[in-house]
Amino acid sequence: MTYPPCAGRHELFDSTSPEDHATAAALCARCPIVDKCRDLLAEAKAMHGYNHLFGPRGTWAGELLAPAVPSVRGGCGTLKGYEKHRRAGEKPCDLCREEWNAYRRRRHARKQAAPCGTAAGEKRHRRAGEKPCAECLRAQALARQQRVERVVA
Repeated sequence: MTYPPCAGRHELFDSTSPEDHATAAALCARCPIVDKCRDLLAEAKAMHGYNHLFGPRGTWAGELLAPAVPSVRGGCGTLKGYEKHRRAGEKPCDLCREEWNAYRRRRHARKQAAPCGTAAGEKRHRRAGEKPCAECLRAQALARQQRVERVVA
């Protein structure tokens, strides 16, 4: 039995990068059963519908189905786009994963930069497994008191 040229190369066909798509399309062009893939694609589109968030993704029968550029209002390449992928139960695309990783790096840097003498500094000490310094403990007590006063008022 002969296997199609795509057998065992799912990462190439799931990718949204232009280079991977070109390679996948070249494999599809010489594939003896590409017509079966086209039929499966038509069935999948009919069953699931198709837009940039739902339905088949990646390269099917030489056709790139995933968006290559970010769209507006929470599309790919944004944090909301990443969240949409996760809610849909799918693996986030490269653009969304890059934005998510950048967000996590920014968030981590903010947590590390908390100076002593602030409530955030007190949290930094605790996260690091250290005993908070006196300045940070005073700042945390003041912040707690202000929160209580806001609730009572």
